[in-house]
This record gives sequence, C-alpha cells and structure tokens, in this order.
Amino acid sequence: MKKAQAEVFNWIFVIVIGAVVFLFFVGFAYKYKDLSEQRNDVRLLRSVDVMLEGLKSDNLYNEATGVKFKFNIEDGDLVIGDFYRSFNDKIIFGSEIDGNELKAWIKEFKMPYKITNFIFLSDDKTKYFFIGNEGETIKDLLPNENGIDRFDIEAISFVNEAIFENNEKARFIFFTNANGDELREALSKGEVVEIVNNKITYFDQNGDIIETFESFNDLLKIGAVFSNYRNFRYNYDAIKKQIKNMATLYKERTLLMKCNGAFISPTYLDDLYSLNFNTLNDLERQNQALRNQNCKTIY
Repeated sequence: MKKAQAEVFNWIFVIVIGAVVFLFFVGFAYKYKDLSEQRNDVRLLRSVDVMLEGLKSDNLYNEATGVKFKFNIEDGDLVIGDFYRSFNDKIIFGSEIDGNELKAWIKEFKMPYKITNFIFLSDDKTKYFFIGNEGETIKDLLPNENGIDRFDIEAISFVNEAIFENNEKARFIFFTNANGDELREALSKGEVVEIVNNKITYFDQNGDIIETFESFNDLLKIGAVFSNYRNFRYNYDAIKKQIKNMATLYKERTLLMKCNGAFISPTYLDDLYSLNFNTLNDLERQNQALRNQNCKTIY
C-alpha cells in the first residue's frame, strides 16, 4: 500500500515539475517573441529616422524598400509599437503606413519666407483617387519622373470607377462637393476628404462633417490628400503656431532695418501673426524694394 502511494506521489511530482518546466519555456518563448518584436520595431524606427533626416533639399523625393514598413503617424510623431520619434522641426503628413515600400517627399512651406518643412509619407499599398477638375492642378504639384507619378494617383469621375486590390487602401479626394450616394460609396471603400473653394472637409463614417478647415496654401491641400483627420488637425494647429512664432521673429528684424528710404512695415508681420494673409504681396514688395537698394532684406 505504501509502495503504491509512493508511486502515485512520484507521478504527481513528475507531472507538477513537468508542468512548471513547460510553463517556464512557454513564458520564455513569449518573452523572447516580445523582445524580438521590440528589437525589430527599434530597427524600423531607426531606418525611417535615417531616411527622413536625409531629406534636406526642397522638393526631394526618396523611397525605401527591403523591410516591412508598418507604423502610424500620431500627433506629429512616428509611432511603431511602443516606440515613437518626434520631429519638432518638420510637419509630417500621412496616415497609417503599411507596405513594402516607403515613399517620402519634402517641400519647404513659405509664407512668404520659410516657415518649416513639410514631409509627405505614403506606401506602395495606398491608391489616391482624385474626383473633380481641380485635382489636375494638385496632381501637377506632386513629384513625378518622366511623366510618371511617384505616388499612385488616378483621376476618376465617379467612385464606382475606382479599381484597387483587397490588400490596397483607397483614399478618395473630392475636388467637387461630396454628398449623397457618391460620398456613402466612397466611405464604404476607404478614407474621404473634400477640397473645394479653399476649404478642406473631413467626414465621419456616417457621412457627417467632422470639421472644415480654411486652406491658405496649396501645400495644405496636398497635406489633406495624404492625411487622416487626426493627423491633419494636429498639423494645422502646429502650422499656425509656427507662422505666429516666425512672424514675431521677423517683426523684431524689421524694427532694425531701414535703408535708403526702403523699409518693411511691421504691420504686415502683425497681419501674419493674426493669420491674416491678405498683405503677403505687400510684404514681398517691400522686401524686394530693400533688395533693389542693395540693402539687407529680412528673408
């Protein structure tokens, strides 16, 4: 009897020890998987960082391949897993990136002097469908090589003309009023933004307007082409803040500058600070007058 009980106890002991060892290795495997994924996230973040930091010249376009690019753009940051990278000196337009190719384009944003750099991000799985005549004007501003668009853009007249694969993402850019069945169909297939009469409008999934923005520069329209609502809303506020900061800086310069009767009126910088862009041409004219007099200009 005692021998039988001892054998039972031994079997129980073996089972318990085996279970503990099994759980240990399962836990180790999951931990190793998490560490491996974090290491890959860090590597991806570094590679994207290097690519974007290399965009120094205005109107420079670049592509990166060789790895799976999967990250989000949230409140000005690139977010990959638990890691993020902030770019305080740049404004990044884009939505979720998920593809085998990362596309990046940089443009200087001027009002009329340089304010900051805009970076537009996309991937090889996103298609942009332009609906409306003004789309051609915006399309001509985007980079191309020998007439071939760097980004996957197609002009269509109606949403049902859009053709894309199941593994591709569609963005519908209406350069005409988006409403009714066309809007609902577009929302069922992808993301939607409307750009009409210098106004940029985002919609929720029910077709209701989330918010409408005033577009005071064509680069903002391009930013809306690439961005979801959250990203555009954050960037819009960041841009206005930078315009105000630069207006304050340049106003201080104007107070010290007067040459051969030519000068810059500080009120024009006050207008910029107030986001009143009606006197931009006057500011340009006075700055050119300083240049014509071989005087130091403010930009």
